[in-house]
Amino acid sequence: MAVYPNIYPEHIGRVMPDVLGFCSLTTGECDNAVRGAVEAVYVDTSGAPFSYLAARGTLHGISQVFSDGVLIAPANYAIVQRDGGRTYIDFVADQGDRKIAFNATGYMFGPWNSGAGYIQNPAYIILFYLAFIIGVPNADIDVASFDTLAALYDALGAGTSGKLIIQDTQESEAVLQELLFSYGAKLWTANDGRLKIEMKSIAAFATNIVIFSQIDVFEVAERRYNLATAVNSIKSQYDFIPTASFYKGALEDDLGSSIADYEAEMESQTPYHLPWTDSAVLVTKRLTDDLLKMGHGDRVIAFPVPIKWIDTLDIYTNFRFQDPYALSWTKAGDKGYRIYYIISLEADYQNQIINIEAVDLQWLLRQYMIIADCDDLSSQEWDSASEEDRMYAYICDCTGESGADEYEFPDGEPCKIIIDCDDI
Repeated sequence: MAVYPNIYPEHIGRVMPDVLGFCSLTTGECDNAVRGAVEAVYVDTSGAPFSYLAARGTLHGISQVFSDGVLIAPANYAIVQRDGGRTYIDFVADQGDRKIAFNATGYMFGPWNSGAGYIQNPAYIILFYLAFIIGVPNADIDVASFDTLAALYDALGAGTSGKLIIQDTQESEAVLQELLFSYGAKLWTANDGRLKIEMKSIAAFATNIVIFSQIDVFEVAERRYNLATAVNSIKSQYDFIPTASFYKGALEDDLGSSIADYEAEMESQTPYHLPWTDSAVLVTKRLTDDLLKMGHGDRVIAFPVPIKWIDTLDIYTNFRFQDPYALSWTKAGDKGYRIYYIISLEADYQNQIINIEAVDLQWLLRQYMIIADCDDLSSQEWDSASEEDRMYAYICDCTGESGADEYEFPDGEPCKIIIDCDDI
């Protein structure tokens, strides 16, 4: 363990920086004079070389170094690893009170590296944080679920969009929540006791689990439509740079059909802060998914089932629910075609029941081409279709309201996506 007897007094108690992914802030990306994504800690003022701690581990590379925002020529410093792999910037001349910041490519781990040679995939950013920064034992992590999620980010075109910069004191759980929210993933302790991760996608929605309300459920299912908390407009900021307290990107989106139905624009209570991704594609997907999920209320169903389901059901498990008394346009109830996923599972061993809360997966499925019997649709036109009907295969023009090729319905919702059957 390194000891720094000659540390700069103002830097006593500073956090050792941790850096993952591509981290950069250069000229023109911020309105002030700050340059460099990560601030180094001045740990040795005793004389040449004047040493700054760049990262607690070994970085893939440092591309640029700045002193109070001024780019320093490489001849004036050296990048070295000491003390078991820590990364230092050693200056030839004393930089005094100036703030030293740098741009870097972060930590490496062979199985999780991107093609660039360091960790960039959002799934592996989270996995590295759990395994090597927090120190969760490998036996307590379902690594295969992270591999599956990594492949999904690759397929979305966001496989190199992950990053993480830690240089302030934070609760480990708070950092983990930021990562999960940035990437739209859910992490939980599965039935086998290991940490498992997933993001709902069209690649894994099918299920053979069917729960019959009149056979398997002890009470009438409670259906919460949450209309009063609907959200149809979201502003977001992403790609955070701690040295400048600055987000490099911002996006906003809304759900036109919900705004028309409610005759009001209902924004999320706070903007979405998605600090640890630089991908507009991933952020756009996050906003689209949440708007479709919450634009007409976040639909939740709750009911108790016998304890015998304990080995079948788990958090995030998909299932179909059959309820002949459910509301439906055809008055035939819910035939068991609708898919839900579990968000809360509470086992009550004393009463031998499991209390389930689950979310309707319609917000995901409605983005894709699902064929329906015409007799089951209340309307053949998108503009007059109900939220129930919009799950199915309506076709839209390639021209939106502005007349440009926007690939959306007239009310602004995205067109349906045709997907290869081999992908689901």
